[in-house]
Amino acid sequence: MGVCLGFLGSIFAGSVVYSVLSYLQPPRRGKEGEVVKVPKSDLPPGGMKRFHIQGKPAVVVNSRDGFAAFSLVCSHLGCLVNWQGDKNEFLCPCHGAKFDAKGNVLSGPPPKGLEPFKVEDKETEVWVS
Repeated sequence: MGVCLGFLGSIFAGSVVYSVLSYLQPPRRGKEGEVVKVPKSDLPPGGMKRFHIQGKPAVVVNSRDGFAAFSLVCSHLGCLVNWQGDKNEFLCPCHGAKFDAKGNVLSGPPPKGLEPFKVEDKETEVWVS
């Protein structure tokens, strides 16, 4: 009986330790050379597609200036910005910051623009890296 209880106790302790270590370990990041492929059919004029790349929330937009991709994280306090296709700009709902379709600051407190990603316009897809 003691051996069975010891065995079950060690399994329980191991699962607790594993859970704690899994919680404390930072999330895995995407690979540096990661490429996200977005079908052009998902990007009508003024449209956008959200995704994650290199562990960051990001978006590719089809603006009046063409395809562009940016991190959705505002450079002010790390809020997530929203694409306003009808206005051709990004809006941060936290402090009212605005960014143009090229990621540049239009108004508000952000110290710099949105982080851009490399975009390649292929025949039927847009590649973001």
